[in-house]
Parts: sequence; structure tokens; C-alpha cells
Amino acid sequence: MEQYLKRFTTNEEYEDYMKNNPLFPNTSLVLETGEVHYNPQYPVAQIGWVCYYDNKYEILRFCSLSDYNTSKGVAVGVVAVPNNCTPDGTVRILALSGITSGGTISSSNNGMAWGPEGDTGLRNYTKVPTWGNTMGTTYGNNSYAYVPSDKFTSGTAAYGNASVKYYTTDYMCPPILTSFNLPNKKCTEEILSGGVNVNALTDFDGAGNTAALVALGSSYVAASACSKYHTVGIPEGSWYLPACGELVYILPKFTVINSVLSSLGAVQLGASYYYWSSSEYLSTGARFVSAYDGTVYRNLKSDALYVRAFASVSLSPLCF
Repeated sequence: MEQYLKRFTTNEEYEDYMKNNPLFPNTSLVLETGEVHYNPQYPVAQIGWVCYYDNKYEILRFCSLSDYNTSKGVAVGVVAVPNNCTPDGTVRILALSGITSGGTISSSNNGMAWGPEGDTGLRNYTKVPTWGNTMGTTYGNNSYAYVPSDKFTSGTAAYGNASVKYYTTDYMCPPILTSFNLPNKKCTEEILSGGVNVNALTDFDGAGNTAALVALGSSYVAASACSKYHTVGIPEGSWYLPACGELVYILPKFTVINSVLSSLGAVQLGASYYYWSSSEYLSTGARFVSAYDGTVYRNLKSDALYVRAFASVSLSPLCF
């Protein structure tokens, strides 16, 4: 095994080597010995961690708020969805600033239309799963549900009741993974008649949705604005309007995320605002998430709701 180990005298030497030699991407440094060991799993970027751009090594990195300072690099986002909760293992981060309808950075939250009414070619997510009193009975005949938030007491939504709430305080339902607290872990699409009606919380493809909407033209205001947004390390075309499944992740950790945004001097999420997702409901409407009462609902595409861009960041050993 000795021939597969490379020794370094400093951490900087190791990072320089890893940056210029992608032949061994799944490796990590053991500082005590300077040995490189195989490490098939990256650490989990926790919700509320800071994503920053390291100017020296020109790479996006992650760390906790307590470990972050401006000497490390320029903060560009806050982790909203950790890498162990996404289909492709990427980290989904929330933008630090508001955004104008033209895609420029704003020092406040701004409202804008989703787009014109009409069929976009996106899949219609006409269902949100709901849970009954038996802690696992699903029916989802309603088109809305309440998502718990750390804003609310007892892990329930502000206006939740036995027929429309989730019984979990920490996580929401991703399209994969069975390690969450949902009672029967029924997180798949629940396709109904003819495969038309599907669960909006399974939509994690905000990037794909945004690309499809942008291709239809600038009249799809919210998606176009997010696509035009850019930061150091994450160029124009990389930010997007989050899908419903991604966006709901901000609710269980809403207070935590806002605390981090405040500490960074960034624009906090509005505690009573409705935020557009890129998930379509029908030709006339799209999904939104309420930071006020935890509702996942739908609205007319022409109505003005608030928008916050997301980005998807791939990991390497140097990210931590």
C-alpha cells in the first residue's frame, strides 16, 4: 500500500496538489501523519453552514458559521439542503441577497410574477402529501399541506391540524433517502390517475425547471431573474428558482437560516412572505411556500410573490 500514499509537509502543499491533480478526487489529508487516505464519503454540509469562495484556491468551500471569517473568503450562500438529501449528492445553497426582476443583487426581498398563464411543458405537481392521525396514513387529496418550522411551537405548523400537517420537526421529504422521520417514509411520487397528479415535494430539479422556463423567454420573470443572478464563484446561469422539494427545506430550519443570514450581514428571509418555487401546479398556477404559516400551496402565475435564488454545488475533498 505504501506506493499509493503520498506525503506532504504542509496543508498548503496538500491543497495545491489536490487542485492540480484530480486523479485522486476521493482522498483526504490526515494532518498528524501527512498521509493521504482514501475517503469515499464526503462530510455532510449541514443546513445553515456558510458556502464561501476561496480566492486563493479558486474553489467553493463550506464551514459552520462559527468557523467562518472573511479571511477565509467571500461568503456566497447558506446551505439550505445538505448533500445527503439530494438525488445527486450536491449541496443546495440559498443566495445571501434579494434579487430584482432583472436578476441584479438587491438589499431587500422583492416580489415578481412567476410568468404568464399557459402550458410550459413542465410536469404539473398537483398534489401535496398529507398525513392522518394514525401516524402514517397518507391520503393527499388536498392540494396543500402545512410544513413544520422552527418558528412554531411543538413542531407543528401555525395553522396545522390533524388532517394537514407533517409529524416531523427537522426534515422534509426528499425524492430519495429513507433516513427521515416521516412515519411510513412514503416519499415517492404517489402517481394517481393516469400519472397526472404527483407529489410536489418530490420535485428537486429547480435547475432543470429554470432552464426550461428561461428557454421560453423573459416573460417567465422569476426563473429568468434567478438565472441572471451571479456571485463570485457562481456565474450567471448557475443560480436558479428552487423547486418545491428544495424550497421547503428552509422551513424546518427557518430561524436557524435567518440567524446565519443576519450574522453575515445578508438579506434575511421575510418571516411573513410567500416564496415562489419553480414547480408548476397547472397551466394557470405554480407552487409557493409560505414562511408565515408553513403552507405549501399554489397561486396564479401572474401574481407577484417573493423570490430567492438557489445554486447547486458539487463537492470535492477541498470543499471542507
